[in-house]
Amino acid sequence: MQRLLPIIFYFVGVKSGEEATAENRFLMPSGLEIYDISIWEQPIRISQLITDEPVTGIEVVDNLAFLANGKNGLAIVNITDLAKPLLIDNHPVPSHIATDVAYNTKTKVLAMSVADELGAGFIRFYDVTDDQLNPPTGYSSLIFNEGELRGQPVDIQWLNDKLYVLLKRDQQLHLVIFDNLSVAVTYQVHAIERGSVDNINDASLFVQYGQITVTKQ
Repeated sequence: MQRLLPIIFYFVGVKSGEEATAENRFLMPSGLEIYDISIWEQPIRISQLITDEPVTGIEVVDNLAFLANGKNGLAIVNITDLAKPLLIDNHPVPSHIATDVAYNTKTKVLAMSVADELGAGFIRFYDVTDDQLNPPTGYSSLIFNEGELRGQPVDIQWLNDKLYVLLKRDQQLHLVIFDNLSVAVTYQVHAIERGSVDNINDASLFVQYGQITVTKQ
């Protein structure tokens, strides 16, 4: 009896690759790659989409992929045909850099973290059920420019309707946990021991129940 394996797709953001060469035409400096990883040991590249700016965050919602795309802001890619991903829209962030995106499957809210070159930034929210991606009701942008919330948000993740933010203040990393975002926002700030980085793309965050992992490059 032949056993059919489930098809599993993997979306990869390229932030600092290389130009294609005669020996390897699949190289690219930045963009999106889609793989079939039904057989984990033998991933198959299905397609690529080259972008002008680094891709540092990806969220897939139905037939759309939302990319944190550097100075181009939020890039929206139609992936109805996985073999031919199509860039259909951009929400730019002038003089800023989009660093990550995170999607809350319960509330249908997409968050995008953005940093500037002066050491500050913000997080903007989008209602993915709205064709114009307007802000969801009750959600205001989070601003990181003063006090204990001064810094550059470099990575974000939702868990239990709380938004976890990896914040780079000067060279020091902090974890900020936001709650009640659609009502009366509350937050907690925690300094990360030995959490020192130079570049906003040098650290990433992974949150699961009972554990928070921060990795540095």
